[in-house]
Parts: sequence; structure tokens; C-alpha cells
Amino acid sequence: MRKIFTLLFLIFFIKGNTRIFYVSWSGGNDANPGTITLPFKRIEVAASQMTAGDTLYIRGGIHRVDKSTNQINRIFIQNKNGNSTDSIYIWNYPGEAPIVNFDDLIIPGNSGDGAVGIKLQNCSYISLRGIRFTGITQSSSSNQPVGMILYNCDHSLIKNCEIDNIGGYGVYFQNASDNNYMLNCDVHHIADALNDYENANGINITGGDLSTNITFEGCRFWWCADDGTDFYGTNGVFTFKKCWAFWNGYIPGTFTHPAQADGVGFKLGPCANNQSANVLRTVINCVSFENWYTGFDQNAGSGNTCKIILYNNTAFNNGGPGFFFGANTSIQQTLKNNISNTGIWGTEIQSGANISNNSWNGGVTLTNADFLSVNSVGADGPRQADGSLPNLSFLTLTIGSDLINAGVNLGLPYTGSAPDLGAFESGGTAPPVNQPPVANAGTDKNITLPTNSVTQTGSGTDPDGTISAYQWTKIAGPATFTIVSPAQAQTVINNLVQGVYQFELRVTDNLGATATDIMTVT
Repeated sequence: MRKIFTLLFLIFFIKGNTRIFYVSWSGGNDANPGTITLPFKRIEVAASQMTAGDTLYIRGGIHRVDKSTNQINRIFIQNKNGNSTDSIYIWNYPGEAPIVNFDDLIIPGNSGDGAVGIKLQNCSYISLRGIRFTGITQSSSSNQPVGMILYNCDHSLIKNCEIDNIGGYGVYFQNASDNNYMLNCDVHHIADALNDYENANGINITGGDLSTNITFEGCRFWWCADDGTDFYGTNGVFTFKKCWAFWNGYIPGTFTHPAQADGVGFKLGPCANNQSANVLRTVINCVSFENWYTGFDQNAGSGNTCKIILYNNTAFNNGGPGFFFGANTSIQQTLKNNISNTGIWGTEIQSGANISNNSWNGGVTLTNADFLSVNSVGADGPRQADGSLPNLSFLTLTIGSDLINAGVNLGLPYTGSAPDLGAFESGGTAPPVNQPPVANAGTDKNITLPTNSVTQTGSGTDPDGTISAYQWTKIAGPATFTIVSPAQAQTVINNLVQGVYQFELRVTDNLGATATDIMTVT
């Protein structure tokens, strides 16, 4: 829950960055002050005024960009920097679904420099949430548009966003964008039809770029005409958790394979140079299915490869091997508890000290009967209310499968006597939907100096479990404060100064789901 409060005194007396702005394409005007009743019209205009701790709410409906077609960066946010305690928040208005649609204009661009839906440049600690960016048309074969670019952007969170119907690349990290996190995002219908569909990857970090320490969790990449992800020629550290890659290598919306497209779900290499001593790629609980070619691919024919860790992944019904390695057999890769029904390629992933308990290592027999369903219908369907992936029986192990409890303990959560094989720890039944908890940060407080302390009692409830953790943080307000017991439901907050503070209580349930609520101290 997020509460909006009316302040009872003049803004001139507020210290710290507690500002909230609003954007509405249909009812806004850039001459407005950006309030909820008098919103701005354009996202870029509103963002240009933001500093650390500010929040910009994007109202629902269709948003457009009407600036000159000579400007390839349609929404350009640059030199905006939050910090480790106060990000810059660009969020959908709660309960509303803003769509930024670029399909009304074709942006000519220059050779090799196509249109970009949203570009974040020289920024840090940006929180972008709940916005769809769609409809960029490719103008010529020399231009590959991009839905979203992070250029020299660090410590940012891209959450619950959708990037689709782009005539080039989906999301492109560039110029050493480090320590970023994409959570519960969808990238789909990516195709550069004028370039034989060759440069159309969902996630793209290539060409020796120095971006590193990027995590993708709960994301989907589908109907990308070339590859779901592509890290060609980069030495970055990249991690995937609970991501799905499917139907890649096809003209979007069809199962027609263009001749120049590769059709890989997770393309993990090659590196820029030999990185055989370093673990640079980690893939956990991911699914790669029904791609034209391979599921999880080392893609290191040059030998410029790295160590790769793959735990509890499922490759199913891909056109080629589920796991495709073999470029540098001297490296001892690490693959455990994985499933592939279309085989593997590469001697270094067949056996060895770090290879065990995969479906191809013996001890189990893999057939379609091991799964509750092998029908992928719904994989591209709506997400759950909390933004997590659809709850399907597809590729969930059925009761009696010998893949249940056939894994080795890797420190990941599991039920039963041992982990299951594959991406879904099921116990033989369809996975239950974990009901999210509810957070309550308690009542708002108004105090008068010299009183500079409050006792705040929060709470959390969970309809199908228990609350396992509490965490208080300040999300807006003056820099001077102390949270005495940040990991307790009840805490004292002292050393307050004049201004308006917002404190967030985050509760976590016994299955890892979280909820937040905010209270205000004036």
C-alpha cells in the first residue's frame, strides 16, 4: 500500500527532497506545477526537474512523444543521480498502466543510429517501474532502433516494465553500466525486418562493452527474432534467476525462421578475451523452451570463454541441444540439477567434478510423462498481481517422476529429501500460489520541535504463512535521523529535524514474498 498525504504547511519550510510529481498525457500541461490535479504532460520534462528522493508518478493511458523526429532519443533522461538511500523514482501511478507508444512517428536517424524509446544516460540509482514502451518502427536497414538504453548508468532498478514491438533491440546496456537489476520485466516481439532479422535480441550487451554486475530475475524474453539474450564479446558478470526465454529465432508472431537469425534462448558468450579462470555467467532456475536453435549456449567458438554456472534449469523442445558448449574443453564448467530433453553438446558438460545430477548423467529417465503439462500455452500470458511470472503447470514435475528429489543440495530452497531436477521445485503437484503479505507502517505522526523522536509500531500479516522479517528504511526527507531498531516491527525514530519524512516498512513472509507500506512524520 502507498499512501498520499496532504501537507499542512508551506513547501518553503520543508527541508530534504520529498517532492512528488505527476505526468498525464491526456490531461497534463508542461506549464503546470506537476501536482496530481495539475500534472505535467511529458515524462522527459518532469524527469528533468527531479533530484534524489523525488517520485514521478506516470498516470495510466497512452503517452506519446511529439518532439522533432530529428531527435532519436525519444525520452532522454540524463545526469540524474540518486544515492544509496534516496533513489529517483519514476513509477506508474498505483493501479494504473501507462503505455508509452511510439508507433505514430518514424524516426529517420543516421546510419547505425536508430530511434531509442527511452535512454537513461549518466545516471545512477534510478528506479523505473510499471511502464510499457512499445511500437518503434525501423526506418532503414542501417538503423536498429532500441526500446531502452542504459548508457553509463549504475545501481538502477528496472521493475515490472514491458518493452515490445521494437524494430531492432529490446534493452541495451552500454558504456559500463554497472550494478543494475531488472526484475519481472518482459521483452518481446523484437525484430529488425530490414536487416534479415539478424540484430534483434531481447537483452543486448555486446561489442566489448564493459557493463557488468547485472542481474535479471523473473524476466521473460520471447519472439525476439535473433536471440533472447546476447552477450557477444563482453567480459561482464551477468546473473539470471527464474527467467524464461522462448520462441526466439522466429519472425515475431509466427514460427517462421529467418535465415540469418540464430534462435538461441540464453546466448552467454563469447567473452572479449580468454576469461577461463573467472566465473562470469550464472543461470539459476531458468527455462529455455521452443527456441529455434539452442536453449543455453556458451557461443564461444573463438575459445574466448569463461566459467559458467548453471543450476536447476530446464531446456525443453528447443530445435537444437538444450545446452550447447564444447568450445573450450579445458574449462571445468559447473552444471547441476539441470534438465534437457533435446540433448547436450560439449564434452566438458557431460561429466567431471562440477557436473552431476543432470538429466543426462544417469540415474533418471526423462520423458514427457515426468511433467504435469508439456503445453506452453499461457507462457506469454498475464503476470500475477504482484508482477511475478504466470503460475502454470507447464514443465512442473508430476507425482511419481523420478526427477523429484534427484538433485544435489546447492543451497537453493527445496522441499522433500533433496532438490528436484529442473527449474521448478514442485514436490509433484502444481506449485501453490503464495499469497503476498500485507504491511502496515502504522499511523502518521505530527510532532513539534524540540520533540524530535517518535515510537512507531508497524505490523505485517500473511494469509497463508508467517512474517519472517521486518525492515524500516527512510525513503524521503531530511538527511538527519536515526532508526533505532530497523529490523523490528516496533522502532524508535529519533534525531529528527524540521521537515517531512517518509519511512517505509517492508515485511517478508516465510516464502520470500514482500510487501511495503509508508508512514509520514511531519
